[in-house]
Amino acid sequence: MTKPNNQYNDDEIDLLPFIHALWKNKIKIIIAVVIGIVIALAAFYFSPPKWVASSYITKGSLLSMYREVRSTETVPVSTTQPIEIKLYSSIQDDVYYIAMGIMTANKVDIVGTPQPYVHLASFKANSKELAISKLKSILDTANTQALALSLPSLTVDHSLRAFNTLGKVKIKNAKAITPYLVAGIFLGLLVGCLLALLPLLKSHYERTNRD
Repeated sequence: MTKPNNQYNDDEIDLLPFIHALWKNKIKIIIAVVIGIVIALAAFYFSPPKWVASSYITKGSLLSMYREVRSTETVPVSTTQPIEIKLYSSIQDDVYYIAMGIMTANKVDIVGTPQPYVHLASFKANSKELAISKLKSILDTANTQALALSLPSLTVDHSLRAFNTLGKVKIKNAKAITPYLVAGIFLGLLVGCLLALLPLLKSHYERTNRD
């Protein structure tokens, strides 16, 4: 009647030998962690930099939209009623979101903000100059193409914009050392623990197969 209990106890894994093995090999584990940190630091310093140029954008002026679109109408203003302001607001939204779509297609990251109709547009590159120039170029392209797609009747010399930029383009280095250090410590700790526990795991596997 006691055989099932004995079999159950034999199948249990005693954690104390594993804890003892980790403590006994703590120097090896620490060395493995240090090696992992060194490798992570080397990977950080030899990896190319990542510069991010960013600028806040918002919808263009609704008043400018109204004036520019009204100026393209061929029918005299006196013989027609002005289009409702809601229609112009809808056109304004369409132009804005088309511009954001064009930016996204050109690898510009668009992130929303707590403020309505204010987004952060950013572009990553390996140098400051390239990040800034590419962001400005894509913003200009998106502005031109969005207006041409939505309002093809606009004159060439119009002053309308699909969106406005808020402030100057900002630049920052997005390359951070923290993720490298976390990865190095984790991998070093994992390798060190595996090396310390490998003999116990091997003996446990052999004993299980023998039984």
